[in-house]
Amino acid sequence: MKKITFLMTLLTISLGFGQNLVVNGDFETGSSVAGWNQGVTGGSYGTDAVIGADVVGAGTTHSGDYAGRALNWGTGATSFLQGVNVTPGETYIVNFWFTFSDFTPTTNVVIRNFTGDVAQNPNLTLTPIVPDNGRNAVSDVNYGCGIANQDPSYAWKEAKFSFTVPAGVTKVRFQYYNGNVGYYKYIDDVSIVLDATASLKDLAQFNFNAYPNPAKDAINLSASKNIDKIEIYSLLGQQVLTKELNSKNANINVSSLAKGVYVVKAQIEDAVGSYKFIKE
Repeated sequence: MKKITFLMTLLTISLGFGQNLVVNGDFETGSSVAGWNQGVTGGSYGTDAVIGADVVGAGTTHSGDYAGRALNWGTGATSFLQGVNVTPGETYIVNFWFTFSDFTPTTNVVIRNFTGDVAQNPNLTLTPIVPDNGRNAVSDVNYGCGIANQDPSYAWKEAKFSFTVPAGVTKVRFQYYNGNVGYYKYIDDVSIVLDATASLKDLAQFNFNAYPNPAKDAINLSASKNIDKIEIYSLLGQQVLTKELNSKNANINVSSLAKGVYVVKAQIEDAVGSYKFIKE
């Protein structure tokens, strides 16, 4: 029984790091666009799914049989919207593909705090991984999508960025926006996944330091600002230690931990970093 539990736990953790949080991100359920437009009165909100032959310009989906289409023929802005549950302090990667029916327009993508299903909450800060069309440089809460530099090609273009969840935020909403009257905008293969590669780089601004590694009895932590909290996890994802610190220096007793590899997660203000250490 212990071996079965071990394997199930390992499987759950593996899926957690690679699982797409978006429902119907490839639009393969067809024109119903199931899973999209959450939190919108009236449901469809000017969006549908179309086959490749109906994608004006590109003439194909990015993959599969269907792609999402946002329409705006003067009846109001349209958006693909979907809320997903997230964990405060974690970093997530958003990836999707897009194309338009014309080279002129651009569009925004935003990640809004949707905690409590409240649409008026503020947008989160985004960090481009694949460079956008410059919109994000003007406002770090908007990732700009455009295909003007692809003229005369309508080929699908990749969009990719990350965001870190602030304290107190437990749900966010993805929005792909079409405010340009008279144009089709398409989207396909949308994913939001947990970034399993997060490291101590986000804590470098605070001169965070942790030693020794390997450790036998204790690990020492220091930073230029108070370390708010520390958590230690086994490689199976089980939390084995947590401490509220609120101090620039701390000595963490790890003598009771079994020998092996652990993940230390530290928080300073809104920044979170993690690293592996070996318990001897």
